[in-house]
Amino acid sequence: MKKPPKKPAYDFVLEELQGSRIWSRITLKPMFGSHALYIDSRIMIILRQKAGETAGDNGIWVVVPIETQPGIRDDFPTLRPIAMFRKEGNTAMPTWLNLPENSASFEGDVFRLLELLKKADLRIGKIPESAKKRARGKKAVKKIARISTAAKKK
Repeated sequence: MKKPPKKPAYDFVLEELQGSRIWSRITLKPMFGSHALYIDSRIMIILRQKAGETAGDNGIWVVVPIETQPGIRDDFPTLRPIAMFRKEGNTAMPTWLNLPENSASFEGDVFRLLELLKKADLRIGKIPESAKKRARGKKAVKKIARISTAAKKK
């Protein structure tokens, strides 16, 4: 029997976004036992709250492109690299930072972050490679359709 889907962590995040002008563009997808929040095809944050040895990485994981990290980290001093990605010298996920839930300013930081999401701050989020490939594939199909339509008209 299939387990019922796990409810997203940090209810207040979705409550804060409901009713905002971006609400209709938000998708929440289960990911790695957590929930990823997308705006359109752009992944923005992951809501993570798990027990176990990686519980120190609980919080809001934020996608921050490397070139915009200095400014965002100035705005959110508690943002830090995700520890589980740094084990044994692994640097595979440098664009992901964590707003840790054990920070004294966690909720206030999250509300400020959500304001940036509502304003479509381009310093946050990215389009995953898989979405980029799908978009390129759709463009190729449209181009082929245009070429074949043009050839039929000749």
